[in-house]
Amino acid sequence: MSIDAAKNRILGKVSLADVIGESIKLERRSGRLVGLCPFHEEKSPSFTIFDDHYFCFGCRAHGDAIEYIRKTRGMGFMETLKYLAEKYGIDVPELENSKRNEQERRETANLYKILRLSQEYFSQNLHVHRDRIVPYLQGRGFSKEIIDGFEFGYAPQQSMGLVNHLLQKGMSIKDAVTASVATTSMKDHKTYDFFQHRLMIPIKDHHGRLIAFGGRTMGDHPAKYKNSRETPLFDKSYTLFGLDSARDAIRRAQRVIIVEGYMDTLQLWNFGFQETVACLGTAVTPYHLQRLSQLAKEIILLFDGDQAGENAGLRTVSLALEVPRSQFKVVRLDSAYDPDSFLREFGKDALEDKIQNAAPLLDYAITAKISGAHELSVPDLIDNEILPWVRSVKDPIKQSFLVSHISKLTGVSRDAIGKTLEKRPAKPKNQTIETPAPEPSPVEQKELKPSRTRRLTSVEYDFLGHLYYATSEEVSVTNIEAHLKLDLELEPLWLELAEDFVKALKKGDSPKDQPKSYWHSSSDLAVISLIDNLVEKESAFSTDNRGAVMKKLAETTRVSQLKATRQHLKTRLNDANIEEQTQILSAIHKLNSEIKSLQG
Repeated sequence: MSIDAAKNRILGKVSLADVIGESIKLERRSGRLVGLCPFHEEKSPSFTIFDDHYFCFGCRAHGDAIEYIRKTRGMGFMETLKYLAEKYGIDVPELENSKRNEQERRETANLYKILRLSQEYFSQNLHVHRDRIVPYLQGRGFSKEIIDGFEFGYAPQQSMGLVNHLLQKGMSIKDAVTASVATTSMKDHKTYDFFQHRLMIPIKDHHGRLIAFGGRTMGDHPAKYKNSRETPLFDKSYTLFGLDSARDAIRRAQRVIIVEGYMDTLQLWNFGFQETVACLGTAVTPYHLQRLSQLAKEIILLFDGDQAGENAGLRTVSLALEVPRSQFKVVRLDSAYDPDSFLREFGKDALEDKIQNAAPLLDYAITAKISGAHELSVPDLIDNEILPWVRSVKDPIKQSFLVSHISKLTGVSRDAIGKTLEKRPAKPKNQTIETPAPEPSPVEQKELKPSRTRRLTSVEYDFLGHLYYATSEEVSVTNIEAHLKLDLELEPLWLELAEDFVKALKKGDSPKDQPKSYWHSSSDLAVISLIDNLVEKESAFSTDNRGAVMKKLAETTRVSQLKATRQHLKTRLNDANIEEQTQILSAIHKLNSEIKSLQG
């Protein structure tokens, strides 16, 4: 069974008119369903539905149901297949992950149910405590209709209110903790509500499924905002708050506004900026930008006016340069304001004016870097802080354009910048990491074996490094074991080391907490060298989201391995006979499908 079989089965059972009719109004003319094209502005409908495809006689857009969902929702191919299969109840075993057995599917269904029951509980409590909560929301400019439409809730100041509610509904404590609506105390080992005395905001994935919550304190708790922990359903690096509701507005406006939190998002929606989404306790990630670039030509960063807001914009530069299809701009507010407070004081037109006059991201970043700097320090700033952004761009033509632009903004000659750029070439992504072994003593030389194992690639090195510094609270050991089996084809020596790291995590220990001498007990110099290097480079593995980082590293390695296999097969084509060529091309097609699914 193949992905092509799954695709054909889905297209055979899904009504194209039903899929398209959910997002645009269709009417029948001359025997065909037609509507206003979602891909360009038009006054008379030219977007036409045929039996198995659509076609726009205005902009020439065309495709099937899968292509329509991909273009309008910004999904990848495999993601679209799974979405349609789930939505229309189509059995597609080809898409099932072999690791997910029936028990795991039941556990996932339980998590969704717990979140749904929790939302009902929060909504009921908002109604009970309306006199306390609604005046606060109205004071922030939200009407009664908006309060109901945004599905606000309230977690009362009770230690076990939700826990008891879920137990009465037949849910387990274990699943409530996994869903991050409950937490177990390390002091008395009892389980309590994760959210208490907080205004509750549901967090949904881009399909509109409830996956987590955000809570704003209604008291004086030092943590003003609190999000669910990461769960099997909720990964901050892959989630944008509000994308499910904002998608159509983003596509119509061909722009998206990114803010830092859900209250900012809700306030922008309240003032008519429905094309707004937010990060959730994490910086903007490559996944966020890639997904949004599929929906909009213009991406606007609207962060707080303080230093943290400026830093958030600067961190985005190198990521944005890797997404050339979209134009990035930055709106910088005065230091006393965030988007919420700015809107309430100055109104919609004032913010729209700032958006219209937003600076291109690179211009903003360069200006921020050199602003206030002594003119003699500008060359060093360019060399150390600005050119690394340029080096991250692989296309030489784009590099040349950026060099010219930097020269214009800074006053430093293009030739001088170009020579500096050539002086320090960017390190290739798959460059191997040189971890020289320590010089052994004469006695050690007799006992230690030189390694015949190939050097680790940079991605493999990073994966092992993060695994070495991981704790059982940060990562899912089950997911890591799956990556080691299915995604990472490590050499036996490195695989054995990774498995030893996993054993430590299963015992509740972090590998880094073991004495270095424990890992030095290996008889291979390469392992000793690696451990010494990881200890030396500890700061390089500091992260707030280790699980997501490791998942991405594993997927990147898998893609590289698949591409290498594909290249090897291509070299065999010329020497193969007709039958062998057919088999090789079939294998290459399957590899292309897997690569595409991993890259989204």
